[in-house]
Amino acid sequence: MQVVGEELPVLKEFIKRIKKQTAANIAVGLCGALLVAMPPSPVRASEGDVLSGVLGALGAVAAYNGYFRQISEMGNNALYQEETYRMDIGEHGLSRFRQDKITVDKVMKRLAAKGEYTLESRNLPFRWAVNDSDEFNAACYPTNYISVNRGLVAGLRGNEDEIAAVLGHEMIHGLKLHSASNMAKAAATQIGMVAVNAATGAGDPGVVSMMTDYAVAKMVSVPTEYEADEGGFYIACSAGFNPGGAAAAMVRMESIVNRQAEFHGKFDPYDHPETPNREKKLAQMMTDYSGGHVKVDKNKILIDDMLFAEVAWTDFDNELTRETAYLVAGAIARGIHDNDNLSGWNWRPSGRGDGLEDYLTDDRVYEPLKQFVAERHLERELKKLISVVYSGEVITDVRTKLHEADEARQEKWMERLAKTKLADSELVSAFVDNGDRYNDVYLPDYARQQALRVFDSDNAPEDLSKVYAVIARACMQELDFPEAHKKVSYALHLNPASAFNHVTLADIYRGEGKPEAALEECRTAIACDPKFSPAYYIAGDIADELGREEEALNFYREHRRLEPEANGYELKYLEKLDPKEAGRIREARRKLAEKWAKEMPTREQRLEKQAEEKEKEINKADPGREKKLKKQKQTTGLKIK
Repeated sequence: MQVVGEELPVLKEFIKRIKKQTAANIAVGLCGALLVAMPPSPVRASEGDVLSGVLGALGAVAAYNGYFRQISEMGNNALYQEETYRMDIGEHGLSRFRQDKITVDKVMKRLAAKGEYTLESRNLPFRWAVNDSDEFNAACYPTNYISVNRGLVAGLRGNEDEIAAVLGHEMIHGLKLHSASNMAKAAATQIGMVAVNAATGAGDPGVVSMMTDYAVAKMVSVPTEYEADEGGFYIACSAGFNPGGAAAAMVRMESIVNRQAEFHGKFDPYDHPETPNREKKLAQMMTDYSGGHVKVDKNKILIDDMLFAEVAWTDFDNELTRETAYLVAGAIARGIHDNDNLSGWNWRPSGRGDGLEDYLTDDRVYEPLKQFVAERHLERELKKLISVVYSGEVITDVRTKLHEADEARQEKWMERLAKTKLADSELVSAFVDNGDRYNDVYLPDYARQQALRVFDSDNAPEDLSKVYAVIARACMQELDFPEAHKKVSYALHLNPASAFNHVTLADIYRGEGKPEAALEECRTAIACDPKFSPAYYIAGDIADELGREEEALNFYREHRRLEPEANGYELKYLEKLDPKEAGRIREARRKLAEKWAKEMPTREQRLEKQAEEKEKEINKADPGREKKLKKQKQTTGLKIK
C-alpha cells in the first residue's frame, strides 16, 4: 500500500547510469526488443564467439549478472511498469487517432486472453499503449509494458493480423526476459570491450564502439529477434490470427524502409536480422502450420505445389503483392490447420442466387481469402484444390505430425507453468505486493489478477489475508462496496491483527463517505503495528478532509518520521514538516508554470498542424473527398473545415 509513492524516478536514473556505462545500449535501446526493419548490415566481420570472449574479460560476466538481477527485479514491479508507461506517454503523448487505440486494444486483449503462453513468476501481466510517435516501431520494456508507435499502426494500415504478429513478437521478448537480458549484456559487453582495448593497447575508441555494437547485435539482439519472431508467430496463431500475418508484416516493413529514406537514420542497422531473412523464416512457418500444403512464391499462391492464384497489384499506391499473397495464403493455411477433414470447410450454397458456394465460417480471419476469391471467381478452383489436400492426407501422416507439433508447443508452455507453480515464497509474495501496487495506480483488474496468482502456487503463504484485502481494494475501486466488505471481512477473520487489513477497511469506509469510521480503523491499524506508515498518512488525509488540521499534521509528522523522504503532502503541511523541501517544490511548480505559459502558443500551433495532417490522411484514403467538399462548399455556401 504505497500511499505516497515509491521513488519511481529511480528507474530513470538506473537507465541513465547504464547508458553512461555502455555505448552499446544505443544499439539495444531501452529494452533491446525493438521490432524494426533494417537494411542489410554493412559490417561483414567474423561472427565467432565474440560475446563469450568479451564477457569473459575482467569480470564482465559478474557485471552482467548484477545488471540482469537489478533490471529483472525492476521488471517485476508494477510501479516501475506504471513509470515506463508514464515515461513513454510523457515523451510522445497518446496517439491522436482514437482508432489506433481501438485496434491495438482489440488485438492485444485477444492475444493476452487466448494466446498460448505462460506468465512465469517473474513476469508481470502485459500493459500497452499507442503513443503519438510517427516512427515505425514497437517495443517491450523489461516491465512487460508494450509501447506501440502510431507510425507502426499506420504503416501496417491497421491490419489486425500483421499487428498481432508484431505484438506477439513483443510478448515473447517480455515472457523470455529478453529485454532485461539484452540490456544487461549490452552493459557487460561494453565493460569487456573497454578491458580488451586497454589490455591490447588498441587506442581507437571508434573501433571499440563499432565492435561493441556488432558484438551486442549479432550475439545478443539477433538471436532473440529470431526467437521472438517464432514465438510471436505461434502466440498469434493460437489466438486465432492469420498465420500469414507475420510474413506480410515483414513485407510491409521492408517496403516502408525502402520507400522512405528517413527511416534509415532512425534505427541502428545491427540489432535486427535482415528483413528478407525474417520474411523467409516466417513464410516457412506459415507453410509448416498448413502441414506443408500452402506456399507463397513471390506473388504466386500454391496449394500442394499447384498454382491457385497469382496476385496482381492491388491498389493505387502499389501495395506489395507478396503482402496480399501471404494474407490470402495464411487464411487457407488456417482453414487446413483447424479442420481435420474436408467436411470442416462446410461447403454450402452461398445464398446469393449465383450458383456458387460459401465455405468455412464468417470469422474475420478468413475475410482476405473470401474477398480475394469472390473478386476473381475462384470458388470452384479453391474447392478442387482443397479436396486434393485432404484426399492426399489419407495416405500420409501429415495430419498426425500437425497435431504432434501443436501438442509439443503446448507441452513446453505447460512445463513453464509447472515451474511457475514451484516459485519460491519471495516471488509468491511479489504477486500480492504487485496486486497492491496495481491498486495504488487504480488498475483493479490487474490487482485482482496478480493477487489470484497466489492460489496457483504450491508455495502460497499460510496467511492469505492480504490476498483477500488486495481483492477487497480492487472491488472498492470498482465501486462494488458489498463485495469489498465481504472480502475484507474475510481478510480480518483470517488475521484480525493485520494493520494492512484494517487500513484496507478504512479505505473502503472512506470510499463510502464514512470518514469517522475510516479514521477509527486507521487508529486500530496503528495499534496493531505502530510502524505501518500508510495508516498515518491516510489518517492525516481523513483528518484534513474533516477540517482537523492540527490532528492531520500530527499524523503526517509520524508518517514522515517513518518515511523521511516522503513529500506528497499538501504544501501547507510540508512547510511545517520540511520548509526547505516545501520551498524547492514551490519553485519547481513556478518554473513549470512559466514553461507551460511559454509553450502554449507552440502547442496550439502543433495541434493545428496535427489537424492538418489528419485531414491529409483522410483525403489520401478517399482521393475524391476534397473535390466533393469543395463542390459542396460552392453549392451550399457553407465553410468547410
